[in-house]
Amino acid sequence: MNAPLLTLAVLLLAGASCSSAPPPKEEVFEKRGQAARYLEFGNRYYREAMFDQALRFYDLALERYSSLDDREGQAAARNSMGKVLFLTGDLDGAMEEYRRAQAPAEASGRPALLLQSANNIGEILIRRGQNREAADLFRKALERFEYSGAGTLELAVLHHNRGVVFRNLGDLPAALEEAERAAVMNREARRFEELAANHYLTASIHLLGGNTTQALGQAELALELDKKMENSLGIAQDLSAIGAVYEKTGRTTEARDMYTRAFLVYRSLRHLPGMRTSLEALEAAARTLNLPEEEKKYREAREQLSVPPHP
Repeated sequence: MNAPLLTLAVLLLAGASCSSAPPPKEEVFEKRGQAARYLEFGNRYYREAMFDQALRFYDLALERYSSLDDREGQAAARNSMGKVLFLTGDLDGAMEEYRRAQAPAEASGRPALLLQSANNIGEILIRRGQNREAADLFRKALERFEYSGAGTLELAVLHHNRGVVFRNLGDLPAALEEAERAAVMNREARRFEELAANHYLTASIHLLGGNTTQALGQAELALELDKKMENSLGIAQDLSAIGAVYEKTGRTTEARDMYTRAFLVYRSLRHLPGMRTSLEALEAAARTLNLPEEEKKYREAREQLSVPPHP
């Protein structure tokens, strides 16, 4: 018997021995609490890159919030579903969920929800290479409100995303400034997983600018924080970043070791995009090291990952 049916059975049994059932208000609170628990279960699976399970729980949360006409809850569930689709490469599906979450966010008038919508849609624009459009979206979001809670998570994410845009547009000083703004907010709020992402971004900016010493230091800080938070996906990305620094400085053997470690983390998560990226890096490293058999092995493994499974 599933949880909702079990709860109903208990209530029916209670009604057989007393004159009144629990008031409807308590049932509403129960549904809302259940929806919040579904969201949290989805978040746990999301952090472990178990995306199919995360989507199932987010869908259950959306169903519960819809039954209560809780528009803010619906927006939260749809944004979460969009995040999963975004990470798995379904940008069109992610954008559809984000757009459907935008209306209730606008209706709520809550700055946090509106910032979340701007961040989510902006990240898709960045992934599509539309950096100037993303920059304009983020600028308008910042200008729209006077933010009294300057240390909010979504505002920190917005500054982080602006840093990504400036990096992609080649304005490295502005990118570093935005990354540091986000880092200050997250450090003060002790949001270590988000702080790790800020260090990861800063590492990529320094690497692009040719400052490999700073890049390595920032990537190592990101790795330390992600390990502290047991953020497996972040760990894999940090290992890849350290490998890229090693490769740029001619330490190809050490780079190969980092790429291998990143691949193993991605494989444990069944994260196919990360596995492919790691294998590409390993293939290039083997080529540089003049290891043709190893290069062939990585290429064949990568090609095998690209073959769709049999129905």
